[in-house]
Amino acid sequence: MEIIITNLNKTFEEENDKIIDNLNLKVTSEGINCIFGPSGSGKTTLLDILADMPYDSGRIEGIENRKIAYLYQEDNFLDPELTVEENILKAIGDSTKAENQELINQLIDLVELKPFRDYYPVQLSGGMKRQAAIAKVLASNGEVYILDEPFKGLHMGLKKQVMDYIREKVQETNKMLIFITHDIEEILYLADHVHIVEGPPLKSKTYIKIDRSSETVKGEQVEEIKQILRENSY
Repeated sequence: MEIIITNLNKTFEEENDKIIDNLNLKVTSEGINCIFGPSGSGKTTLLDILADMPYDSGRIEGIENRKIAYLYQEDNFLDPELTVEENILKAIGDSTKAENQELINQLIDLVELKPFRDYYPVQLSGGMKRQAAIAKVLASNGEVYILDEPFKGLHMGLKKQVMDYIREKVQETNKMLIFITHDIEEILYLADHVHIVEGPPLKSKTYIKIDRSSETVKGEQVEEIKQILRENSY
């Protein structure tokens, strides 16, 4: 599966503010894709467009009629009327709790919320809401997973735990995953394809393929990638 973006343009007319300018990008399900670039460059708007926001001109191929699982950066992903467990069940879809109890338990344990499974979002801290939101999006049977700063605020051990789970599931199912982060260590740990952008307005700048033919990315490649990413962080 590929998503091919050609000459994409987006302007917010009320502000006469061009957000995306002739963007050309290709993402693939053969590995995990990261969109990396400065804050405010238009990355989130790009994800919004992939999740069905209208755009002005250009072409997006390969995402038509595909189920999108989108984790927003804002803390509005959880249904405030449902508990953590009920939110996860809702994401799974048309099935009963009993049929999916093993998956629900697995995801609650993954994000370290077992003692809080019956809490409502208003009872959770900001970090715990993010943990619950990650479990909810991973429960949804999406064909394309779009994650905006998914690991922000998580401690390192939990980040790695969740990233290991994501990589295993992506490899098993060959589903597409696109995420945004500003954390270079997250990129080195999880991404296979790094699409470096600049802006605003958002434009494609360069691309890095991370070679994971060995179990971990090591040595000179790490330092080279870190240097490129640092140079494109601001």
